[in-house]
Amino acid sequence: MLRWTNELRAFAVKAFYKNADSAQRASRRDFNLLTRDLVPSANAINVWVRNFEETGNVTKKRGGSVRTARTPENVNRVWLVRTFSKVKRYAEMLVKFAFPAFDEHVNDRSLFQQDGATSHTAIISMDLLKLAFPGRLISRNGDIFWPACSPDLTAPDFFLSKAKGF
Repeated sequence: MLRWTNELRAFAVKAFYKNADSAQRASRRDFNLLTRDLVPSANAINVWVRNFEETGNVTKKRGGSVRTARTPENVNRVWLVRTFSKVKRYAEMLVKFAFPAFDEHVNDRSLFQQDGATSHTAIISMDLLKLAFPGRLISRNGDIFWPACSPDLTAPDFFLSKAKGF
């Protein structure tokens, strides 16, 4: 594919804005192109004009994600994402959403179950859950010890079967 210089592209866009029909002719004249030399096609000039109007540049638009401005707000947002760990997020979720829901819906027969994910068994999370379920937290680091991979029953299996009288 023939590559046109940015200078020629910019000139063609300017000529197009002056008079769309004569952009090719003006390119030939100002760049000393002979009659048999190739000139940018009308389609190419239209693409350059569209690119210029959309991006402010006459060269080909690049694919991929849109580049954003580097503002202090954007820099702070990225910093927060990198420093805010899953453990802190999980603890915050417990305080903001789970505990208020527990206050509304939890009774003596309610169970709260979670898996053994690292954020669920972290010290911060376990301390919060011990406050919410004093003396009743069944977990690897809870009030009632339960191994991470119990060979026989899960904690709900054990306590539900006990409640049925088996």
